[in-house]
Amino acid sequence: MKKFAFALVLTFSIYAIFRKTGKSGIKGFSAFFFAMTILFASLGEMGFAQEKKADLPVLSPSFHKFLSEFADSRTEQLKRVKFPLASVSLNEEDEYEEKTVMIQKQDWQFRDLSGYANCLVSVSDTFEPEGGAVTKGVSTDEFVRLLSQSEIQVDKSLKDTGKRRIHFKGIEHGVSYSLFFQLIANEWYLVREEDFSM
Repeated sequence: MKKFAFALVLTFSIYAIFRKTGKSGIKGFSAFFFAMTILFASLGEMGFAQEKKADLPVLSPSFHKFLSEFADSRTEQLKRVKFPLASVSLNEEDEYEEKTVMIQKQDWQFRDLSGYANCLVSVSDTFEPEGGAVTKGVSTDEFVRLLSQSEIQVDKSLKDTGKRRIHFKGIEHGVSYSLFFQLIANEWYLVREEDFSM
């Protein structure tokens, strides 16, 4: 918006100067054409930025702020994990069975969300594997870039269920990792994780 306002002021300033100095004909038209070019270039740049932002997965502002802090440090994670945390994975002896380990606070290890290379990341508004609204998958790098932005494009596709499931799915490898977040007393917490990577 600041760029647009600057371009608008510049456009009218150039036009006013040439009009006041009596420049007319070809020179006056050139100045006006130059000013309008600046204005439309600024509008085009703004439109491109908005289009690019809309391609990212969608998070509500409160969840986006929480998750960017959660992804940043072990200290922030320790504040926002409901311990003991259920960590579900495949049984090493029988891959068709699940095993659940309850992780205590003193055993917590930092979960680096940028560490899942070559994955597609999606966000859903339910804890169920199927159903609910799901954002289209983007690369891990793009997802991490989203978290670093202070402003995001909010889409109505994800409902305010108080639940968010972030799923990392490997591209040409067997990563399948999910984090389950829940809104409790107006604060987001990690309440479960599942690692079904092969």
